[in-house]
Amino acid sequence: MVNCPTDVYLPDAELEWLGKMLEACRLNLGDVAIANTARNQFTISDIKKELFSNTVILLGTEPAALQLPINFPHFNLQPYDGIVFMAAPSPGQLNQATSEAKLLKSKLWVSLQKLFKLT
Repeated sequence: MVNCPTDVYLPDAELEWLGKMLEACRLNLGDVAIANTARNQFTISDIKKELFSNTVILLGTEPAALQLPINFPHFNLQPYDGIVFMAAPSPGQLNQATSEAKLLKSKLWVSLQKLFKLT
């Protein structure tokens, strides 16, 4: 889940970054559904019925945007109603060449390794 009011999904540079992140997780863009919460509202029911997902990564999207009754910090794996959620900063924040972005990316990578059981 992303929150990008200016694009259908993500700007090209952020989509490219996402593709590289997925590749590191042994996935590709064809393995995932990108849903933009700035363009459509989604609920847990929508995720289950339309996306058939048991894993949801919120990139720049707050849990409240999905009407989740819980809030949790970035990079924590949070199970709820049969789905594991993880919130993280937006791809725009993560796809920068700053020391802060590098730290955020390393935190994201640790969480992704846990989420996808990567070694």
